[in-house]
Amino acid sequence: MCIFVAYATIAAAQNYPSHSVLATGTWYKMAFDRSGVCRIGSAEIAGLNGVDCSKIAVYGNGGGLMAQRNTNERTNDLRQVAISLHDQNGNGRMDAADYIEFYAEGGDVWVHNAQSGNMEHRRHPYARYNYYYLTTTANAPTKRISNGTAVSNDETEPINTYTSVALLDNDILNTHETGQIWVGEKFSVTAPTRSFILSLPGVASGTSLRLRAALASVSTSDARFDFAYNGSTHNVTCTESRPYAVFTKNYTASTANPTFNITYIPSESLAAGYLDFIEINATTPLSYRNGQTEMYNMQHIGAGNTAQFSIAGATTATRVWDVSRNDSIVEMHLTQSGATATFTNTTETVGHYVMFDGNSRITPATVTRLDNQDLHATQGGDLLIVAHPSFVTQAQELADLHLIYDGISTIIVTPEKVYNEFSSGKQDPMAIRELLRMYKKRAEAGDGNACNDAREKVVAEEGVQKDPEGGCQQQSPEKGGVGHHRIADGPERHRSTTVRLERRTKAWKWA
Repeated sequence: MCIFVAYATIAAAQNYPSHSVLATGTWYKMAFDRSGVCRIGSAEIAGLNGVDCSKIAVYGNGGGLMAQRNTNERTNDLRQVAISLHDQNGNGRMDAADYIEFYAEGGDVWVHNAQSGNMEHRRHPYARYNYYYLTTTANAPTKRISNGTAVSNDETEPINTYTSVALLDNDILNTHETGQIWVGEKFSVTAPTRSFILSLPGVASGTSLRLRAALASVSTSDARFDFAYNGSTHNVTCTESRPYAVFTKNYTASTANPTFNITYIPSESLAAGYLDFIEINATTPLSYRNGQTEMYNMQHIGAGNTAQFSIAGATTATRVWDVSRNDSIVEMHLTQSGATATFTNTTETVGHYVMFDGNSRITPATVTRLDNQDLHATQGGDLLIVAHPSFVTQAQELADLHLIYDGISTIIVTPEKVYNEFSSGKQDPMAIRELLRMYKKRAEAGDGNACNDAREKVVAEEGVQKDPEGGCQQQSPEKGGVGHHRIADGPERHRSTTVRLERRTKAWKWA
């Protein structure tokens, strides 16, 4: 896939820190392929044993694809997330029985679509894992999960249901070996019908299911899909010019494990059909079930509103976190009455909660020790080379040649280091663009290496005049400088990329 980055429109000025949080201290990088409340102790990270509890902090920017619009604000370094620290004997040191908890997001996320009123999944097209970074030598004040208090007013709304979600989305094939869409199960003339079962624990018969699904057809003529559930059939047509179709449909549930039957009806024998995804929103009774439960609240939303949530089947071990904001999580105050637990909270915006107990927390897929790095401290040179570690030697040879023969200074970085500081570890091309934008914005603000030839060691290039006071008098910046980056699959996905930061003109070109 190719992306082109233009800088004609730039977001409002951002304050880039002069150093990354990864510049100093001891760090561990943790990978998560799904979201949930995470438990970390010395069993997961041996280096935690004996550490001062007050020096433990976790950083990460959450899951999902980075914002692609230039006008969007972004977190320009890792941000600290709140954690819950359990020092069992209160000695201030991490021992074998001690642990921390925090809410981790995987690479994929669910977002609220204000127009449809439903939750929709967002698949990260480049990364399966999201990453968080744990330090045992924190210098900044450490964030801890706060404890909620009872919130009430005269119009507190009782709520005993929530919106649950279910998803079937298997990335098996990229039909044209281009773009971000990977489809799943295949249909053909010889195998035209397939059945798919989704699980919605707690959903009762008669519940409304709000479905969104996507289907694709590779054919030179029209093809039809019959999408059937519980005696109701919905027809979806794909054409040669519009081979991909997304549709929504409401159904009435007959079971907590709905089965959808899809039949592909093409017009030619060599045609192939594909299911991309099926996602469901369902109103579900608010009750505690084993394991972790992600809950979304879209009821009684409005300025100043509050609600009382009632959880049936709760035990004294049941806990609820408000994770609507990953950097400021709150543990809800539960009031137990028999087998029912209640909590109150504001409902001014769509809420995201996770219900769990002490036996249902997740752990990282991998944990690695991370060396210190600090791209935020680098000054913008004339040339930026992003190279896989296997090609750093060759990149340095190229940089040396440019310095000797052209007087061009070069910065060499690896993709992983860029991802660590700008996309929370996820492989995301927007992270490379954000590194470039940091250099550009610093140059525009006069806080960077806008001119690294103040002593006139290099002969002035044509069209660039030396400032008599010792600086550079720059040309007018080119409008809409263009960047080009290729992301490939497999072993070549980090092939070396050379980026030219056209010196003194503030234009950005890819060589």
